[in-house]
Amino acid sequence: NDSGFLSPGTYSVSETVPAGWDSSATCSDGSNPSSISLQAGEIVTCTFTNTQKGTIIVEKQTNPDGATGSFTFSGAASGTISDDGQITVSSLAPGQYTVTENDPTPSFDLTNISCNDSNSSGNLGTRTSTFNVEAGETIKCTFTNTQRGTISGFKFEDLDGILGGDQIPVVDWVIELWSCITDFNNCTNTGQTTTTNPNGFFSFSNLAPGLYQLVEQIQTGWKNLSSDTLNITLNPGESDENNNFVNTQFGKIIVDKVTNPSGSSKSFGFTLTGGPSALNQSF
Repeated sequence: NDSGFLSPGTYSVSETVPAGWDSSATCSDGSNPSSISLQAGEIVTCTFTNTQKGTIIVEKQTNPDGATGSFTFSGAASGTISDDGQITVSSLAPGQYTVTENDPTPSFDLTNISCNDSNSSGNLGTRTSTFNVEAGETIKCTFTNTQRGTISGFKFEDLDGILGGDQIPVVDWVIELWSCITDFNNCTNTGQTTTTNPNGFFSFSNLAPGLYQLVEQIQTGWKNLSSDTLNITLNPGESDENNNFVNTQFGKIIVDKVTNPSGSSKSFGFTLTGGPSALNQSF
């Protein structure tokens, strides 16, 4: 715009800046646009440069979708959100901004950070996204958290040694947790153990999705009626239940020989028969 001819004097030029924009100005004679000292015959050109501000968005996704939990962020975008929630910060000058998620363990693991801008990125190790905002740009970075799961079951004693309904809970029985890499033939002991409670119940919680084995520690005088190793594929957020072990306790029959008169040297033979295995044993 051209002001037309003006008498020498001091003048001021200002701009009405729309929302979402920044403004900067310089004048050809070095004057501040708010105080231009116009000399006789002088032409002063003032240039106003407008830069559109940017926006950053932090979005939360969970695996499985809709998992219950709240997740807190700090930095350029701060707040607490749940699955599908967003934190939006607008009117940002071009530049670099960072946002960090608080550690979501032990219930969740941060497993992915993705940004819709090739100049922006995420670092899983520091749980931080870096936004490189250009003029007028909107960038969204999505933080995905995977929910951990639980494996549980019961330990029972079968009273008649035949797998069936006559079962009672066993307390203080040790169960081991093993982790498998690619299949159930490649498993190692995690070092985690638990013992059954008075109801025979046991559980392992806050487990990352993957392949696991439950292994019971067989005790002397007991026989396993179910498998002593259970294979489990644990999905995100899953509660895998009723992984049960059933054992029966061995008993003993003692035959005590008494003679009359006492002390006879005569030998006597006995045969033990019966039981679930149709035993026929002489001694």
